Amino acid sequence: MDGFVDHLASQNSKGFWKLVRTLTKNSGKSEIIPPLLNIDNSEIEVDDNIKADLLNKYFTSVSTIDDRDIDVPDVDLKTDRQITNIHITIDDIKDIIKILKLGKANGNDGISHHMLKYTVETVVVPLYILFNMSLSEKQFPILWKKALVMPLFKSNDRHIPSNYRPISLLSTVCKVFERCIFKYLHNYMLDNKLFYEFQSGFLPNHSTTYQLIELYHHICLNREKNEHTCLIFCDISKAFDKVWHRGLLAKLQSYGFSGNLYYFLKNYLADREQAVIISNHVSSYRKTNAGVPQGSVLGPFLFLIFINDIADNLISLARLFADDTSLLHSSKRLNDIERHIHTDLDTILDWANKWLVTFNPSKTEILVISNRQVSDINIRFRNNIINSTDTHKHLGITFSSDGKWTAHIQNIGNSALRGMDKSLSAILDLT
Repeated sequence: MDGFVDHLASQNSKGFWKLVRTLTKNSGKSEIIPPLLNIDNSEIEVDDNIKADLLNKYFTSVSTIDDRDIDVPDVDLKTDRQITNIHITIDDIKDIIKILKLGKANGNDGISHHMLKYTVETVVVPLYILFNMSLSEKQFPILWKKALVMPLFKSNDRHIPSNYRPISLLSTVCKVFERCIFKYLHNYMLDNKLFYEFQSGFLPNHSTTYQLIELYHHICLNREKNEHTCLIFCDISKAFDKVWHRGLLAKLQSYGFSGNLYYFLKNYLADREQAVIISNHVSSYRKTNAGVPQGSVLGPFLFLIFINDIADNLISLARLFADDTSLLHSSKRLNDIERHIHTDLDTILDWANKWLVTFNPSKTEILVISNRQVSDINIRFRNNIINSTDTHKHLGITFSSDGKWTAHIQNIGNSALRGMDKSLSAILDLT
């Protein structure tokens, strides 16, 4: 056995590890949907068509908000600048197509990355006409608003629809279009310094590493001053699925999106539909009226706009990574920390109520990092006492109450051992 593994590794180390990754994947189990519990009638559904409809009913219910009796709050203008139109160039389209990665799944139009890359000189002019006509007419093509969704199992009971999440298969041409638009929107926000300074998600030159280094730097400085550091890790329920469209549009206007571009983005969000596919069985289409399009290019950008003002009136240092919101406050006295954190959490709740956002108190945790022994800290969030913990994994790094790396290193070691066991078992099965 050892000789077989050594032979593979010595012949082609890159190929060896590619084989290991292939073998240790879930072996396609996530694509096999077992009988599902129909909560409406407590029946067990085994037919793929019914299962597809059942999953689509759940997915679309998550992305639906009843806002008929809710007024959109007034929003202060964030800038006196405006962006009213976008004109996409032929070079914009070529640049995007050239960097498309091969092997990605097709959308519901059947056009692949291969097709676009190999015919770029032929298709670029028709795409140029199509994209700019769509922008000038303020209409996003209806076909591209229809998403085919594959259910992917998350955890717990495989027979419960809520334990699956949707993976959308969107048109490749649509994604090229959105990438072209994204470049102009992103540059506008960046040039006018409109993004929240400490947002590290979905932005070039920002990353989990950037935020983690910055957070740990503050922790080290506070320890040198012999101050307690309190970290609150907040969890937004269904963050991307529950974005309120009317609220998002109001915020787009506050950041200077106007004219044809504003109405194009409004149309982009409207009349979205999706269907679930299971083993070549496709459910009926259902509409959604909330959330940003899953799997899209513009979706994460629009989410950042929606959440961009969450930290405007906070006392604590707020760090955002997409929907991960963490607060940091330091002091030599725990009473001061409790008072300021309570004020900030009340501010966040006011913001959440205003914009129809729901935080999950049960998944919100507090971690106090200190050189000294500290008593339990009592902080409430939505009338719930926040769980206090000695360790918390944030963006892949395990922070500990003593400020040391012992727990993080132990977690990495345990993960590596599990991966090795799985890899060796898979290789043994081949031999």
